[in-house]
Amino acid sequence: MKFKKISIILGTVAVSAVLLAGCRPRVVVPNNGSENETIKSEIESIMKEDFGYVTENGSWTAPGGTGGVNPTSEIMSGSFPGGLDDDGRDPSEIGVKASTIDFKLESNSEEATHKAHITGYDVSGRELWDYETRDIYIGQIDNLQEIITTNDAYIFLEEGDIVALDLENGHELWRNKDFKGGGLNWTMNYEGDTLYMCGYFGPDLFVMDFDGNTLNRITSKDPDIYWAYHIEYINENRVDVTYENNDTVVSYDPMGPAEQ
Repeated sequence: MKFKKISIILGTVAVSAVLLAGCRPRVVVPNNGSENETIKSEIESIMKEDFGYVTENGSWTAPGGTGGVNPTSEIMSGSFPGGLDDDGRDPSEIGVKASTIDFKLESNSEEATHKAHITGYDVSGRELWDYETRDIYIGQIDNLQEIITTNDAYIFLEEGDIVALDLENGHELWRNKDFKGGGLNWTMNYEGDTLYMCGYFGPDLFVMDFDGNTLNRITSKDPDIYWAYHIEYINENRVDVTYENNDTVVSYDPMGPAEQ
């Protein structure tokens, strides 16, 4: 939340006004001398120039008597129709990113299909963008799944593809078609630049960076070990995958050969 602090000190008299978005600031100046009148005049000038505030019985307040940014103010009129973003910008400005993502599955029982409806909102709850996946046949395992939101992208699984959407506009940034699995579970390294994934029906390990580049794909450890459902990053040379069929844990070199 943005704030601005104004401090004026003359002799032993100090007046501070803290203006917070979403609050109704008031600055009261005691009327006890010419020094205070000078302070009052300077603060009033700043209030009017920067914030469109007016004088009211020795204090300053937003016109209209309501808290926050007053739309009737000469300076603020027409600004921020959807509320303030966390850095004080109009959410409609270029560069404002979605801070909340809503992922909903919509099913068509007659066609036995479903699709994901993904919507991005700013911090005020205003919709910034909307995205729909294609219709996909409903299978035994999840084939439409959220994965992770980074500083720039929302990443999800769409029928074997790993897809990234731009947080500013919901446009597709990249699509990786190499995963080719479902029932996805994931983790990342400590540096936060690499994703490690496993699929319930395979692959046993899929390694990808956050630009959508495939780093490795390990299809199977053993035909008698299957249904990978948990993955844990240990270090750059070891990732552990747990299999449901016999609760076996297998350690992989994430950059090792495709068949280990």
